[in-house]
Amino acid sequence: MKKMQLLTILLLVGSATQAQVLSPEAYRTIRASASGQRALGDFWNLTQFSGFAPSAGADQIANYLLLETSRLGLANANIERFPSDGKTYVWAFRTEPYWEAHRAELWLEKPHRELLASFSAHRVSLARLSRNANVSAALIDVVTGTREEEYAGRQVEGTVVLATGPLSQVLRKAVWEHKALGVVIFRETDAADYPDLVGFQEPKPWEGPHGEQTTFAFSLSNRVGESLRQRLADGEHLVVHADVEADIGRGEYPEVRAERNISESSPTSTPIPTMLNTFSP
Repeated sequence: MKKMQLLTILLLVGSATQAQVLSPEAYRTIRASASGQRALGDFWNLTQFSGFAPSAGADQIANYLLLETSRLGLANANIERFPSDGKTYVWAFRTEPYWEAHRAELWLEKPHRELLASFSAHRVSLARLSRNANVSAALIDVVTGTREEEYAGRQVEGTVVLATGPLSQVLRKAVWEHKALGVVIFRETDAADYPDLVGFQEPKPWEGPHGEQTTFAFSLSNRVGESLRQRLADGEHLVVHADVEADIGRGEYPEVRAERNISESSPTSTPIPTMLNTFSP
């Protein structure tokens, strides 16, 4: 599924009573202008951008929100930016690396050529923070990919592993410890009800205990993944080709801020600072 963008509007009032955060007038203003259709329209507009923060998509979303603030009558709108590199901490929060994927495809090369996953068709088919790759390798099944016994006696180095476990654990075991080139994950949760659902994948942490980096990971539906698993179990030798182009490194978190008066007709009305922020689940 498309990685969802969440739009939060935090209304902060300078003087609030103990009984309530906002005045009755402010509540009436919010209720009168609230629109589910507007929120749905914004959602559909925002899904055209990749939206991970920090990324080029997040910058596009920030520019979209900045334009919308003028249409809503908000004043003093601007975009604040906060550095992010994947290493620096802000209080207890570790900033994330900039990541923007441009293209990615996973092909079955042998015994015959077949497209298994395409970023242009389903953006969630490529795990976030995947790095550049252009490799062909044997596909091997490591079951969940999280337990050492699943690798015992196996030639894992230089292969691509097929697994169903959490990506972060599979990445640690298969890639960082056993030197696999990459990972192919397929979902088992709710597989009977949603056999064609492709799950979003994101490794956390995004580097190993000794500074190891991510390589690449593709996400498949249960139907496609189980088909590959069965073919491997039947003794077929499967070779896959991964082609990934993505940027990863330093970036910035964009945050849109604006102000609006509670009552535009009153010269003494209180400005409400408003923060419009997109973030990843």
